[in-house]
Amino acid sequence: MKSYHAVWLEAHPDRSESWLKERLLDGFDIHHIDGDRENNAPENLVLIEAVDHLRLHGRPDMLVVNLRTKARARAQALSEAIDESARATYEAAVRLCQTEGYERGLWRKVAEQVGVEYRLAMPRAKRWALANDMLWPLNPKRKYVDTRRPRLAAA
Repeated sequence: MKSYHAVWLEAHPDRSESWLKERLLDGFDIHHIDGDRENNAPENLVLIEAVDHLRLHGRPDMLVVNLRTKARARAQALSEAIDESARATYEAAVRLCQTEGYERGLWRKVAEQVGVEYRLAMPRAKRWALANDMLWPLNPKRKYVDTRRPRLAAA
């Protein structure tokens, strides 16, 4: 943390260092009201959104290049890509089980179809299925049955 962060925290005893770090990661900055970076008097420091901070300093071009925002967006995009890959892996496995049954080499076929590493196919698909309240009916000891559909009562 920078020295003026500590000064701001001292002036705001109801806030913790971890709280301030979270706000800074969420796109806030501490602004020197008089524009003097050396003046760390508590009354000269204010917590504002990074977008507004950049506008105050006449740097609208930096609004797009906020590194914290880009890093968060990148992490979110990566997470969504992994989730999408896991969903596609699960669906490919279900399709193969429905058409061919559970057989030796199923996960190699799934990995080839979806374009993921063989060793990641099954764990990723299973994690996705459990996280999304899908049943894990891919059992090698029995033929695949789609348990998500309601069964008719025997007459």
